[in-house]
Amino acid sequence: MTWVILTGRQNDLDQVATPHKIITNRDYLAHPSLFRGQRPKVINLSNNYGYQSRGYYASLLAGSRGHKVIPTVETMIDLSERKLYEHALPELELALNKCRKDLGGVFPAKVAIFFGIGPSKVWDRFAKLLFDWFRAPALEVHIKDSAEWASIRKIGFLPLARMTDDEEAFFLQCLETYT
Repeated sequence: MTWVILTGRQNDLDQVATPHKIITNRDYLAHPSLFRGQRPKVINLSNNYGYQSRGYYASLLAGSRGHKVIPTVETMIDLSERKLYEHALPELELALNKCRKDLGGVFPAKVAIFFGIGPSKVWDRFAKLLFDWFRAPALEVHIKDSAEWASIRKIGFLPLARMTDDEEAFFLQCLETYT
């Protein structure tokens, strides 16, 4: 099975960083014959998934071409507004709060989850559940921590352009594990 990684710009991800084919979402949209007769798995790492953006259309087109893609347009829409994903928050917050003891009782203000993998083993249950709810390559969860209960303020996409060097290195490890 062929893996294809879509980026917003050619230099968003180093070609040497992964053995998979990296192309811009613009090229993917403009050249439908590139994968004719194939059913690649597509990882859309666009910097923008907003409605009518190239990232949005790349996932929409991938789905219509029969390619398996993450994130799907449905995931993009779900994460566009809190009210569209708040039905998932009780289950996610319960899993999040089960991490408290192992984290030493304190949560960071935000955490990055890549392909359902958290920054450490402590986050495993929460990260996998989050990925089950929202199949996306890179998510950022903003957490409001009170003494007894942590709540999720926001779940959003984490574009490559906003990742720190450490986050990008960890992202590439998670990408390798996922693929």
